[in-house]
Amino acid sequence: MDRLVLNIPKLEETIAQTNKMLTEIKAAGKTVSEANKKLTANGTWQGGGADAYKDKAEQLSKDLMKHEIAVSRMKDAMKAALSQAENLNRQALGFAGFTGGAASGGAKNILTYDPIAKTSAINACDRAISQIDLQLSQVKKAQDALAGVSGFAVSPELSTYHRTLNDRKNKLNKLRQAITNYAASAESFVSTAIRVFGGVE
Repeated sequence: MDRLVLNIPKLEETIAQTNKMLTEIKAAGKTVSEANKKLTANGTWQGGGADAYKDKAEQLSKDLMKHEIAVSRMKDAMKAALSQAENLNRQALGFAGFTGGAASGGAKNILTYDPIAKTSAINACDRAISQIDLQLSQVKKAQDALAGVSGFAVSPELSTYHRTLNDRKNKLNKLRQAITNYAASAESFVSTAIRVFGGVE
């Protein structure tokens, strides 16, 4: 898939504007309908011209109704997209926690996803985990060697270093899984948006 960029506050603004548009369309439909009834009722306007006008006015009312339904469907699709985007944003803000940091305030901003960056991040995690596994193996050999020598206790520094390495590895694994989950959610968001907005008429 292509790179995803979505400005969440702008989507919220568009939904608000669409709600306003729906209110205006409903009001326009009601106004047109009432005006047409007044003009063509009780013999106010009679004859061929009146009949032609009445037909066009009825068609206009039907067109306004169709437009209202289409805009309403579009608004519902945007609201569903917003909900998914907010979930994605929460996932992205949560990444910091996996590396011992903290998300800054949880403010909504621009949501992004780049498949190339995702692959690079996963590869970087895998390389780091491989390096840690190598270091863990070396520490284990050193611990086993010391344990096999009579009169030598296993160094507490080695034990602490072993725990530190395991902690880093766990954090990297969690980060890797978070990136994978985020990528799956982003790709689902895009495919859902294509399907939903493609079906709006």
